[in-house]
Amino acid sequence: MQYGGPQRSWEYVVRNALEHHPTPTAAPTRSEADRRADIALDALRERGDVRGLAASLAREHGGSPDVWSRAVNAARRLADPTTCPPPAGGQARMPSYQLRDTTTRQLLAHDLADYAAAEAALDRLDDQLEHDLAANGEGAGRIRLRLDVEKVTACTTEAVGHHVLILGVDDPTDTLAAP
Repeated sequence: MQYGGPQRSWEYVVRNALEHHPTPTAAPTRSEADRRADIALDALRERGDVRGLAASLAREHGGSPDVWSRAVNAARRLADPTTCPPPAGGQARMPSYQLRDTTTRQLLAHDLADYAAAEAALDRLDDQLEHDLAANGEGAGRIRLRLDVEKVTACTTEAVGHHVLILGVDDPTDTLAAP
């Protein structure tokens, strides 16, 4: 079926339109942006919201850090739409702190009021792990855990402290022994 003229006329019109108005090749298709956002969301869940995530994804998967930065921002909105943007009224949220296992990137404690609360949570975690090791009869070995203390402010998370817990070793009760 022809619309308004012979087939060659339509081919000529289409060919000229494509020459004078090329399709945008620089802008990725929506499915490509969705694919990048899915990769960024997986990385957010695996590694946490760490500084330099977009640059790291650009190195791993190719492409511009700017493109991956947009993907990370989209993933942040998908992961927790309540954290971005800041609340209405112009008041920023109070920062909170969280504990994360450096090796597995597993979140161990969150919504801690300040750094002192994070250190108290580290102490409780240390005591609980020591208790569990003793209950299972596994207190003889040495286990090292590396933990990050992260500060969460609105849409960003930054590591502000690193702690190493050494389990299975008796904690000194008195550093100055009496003679």
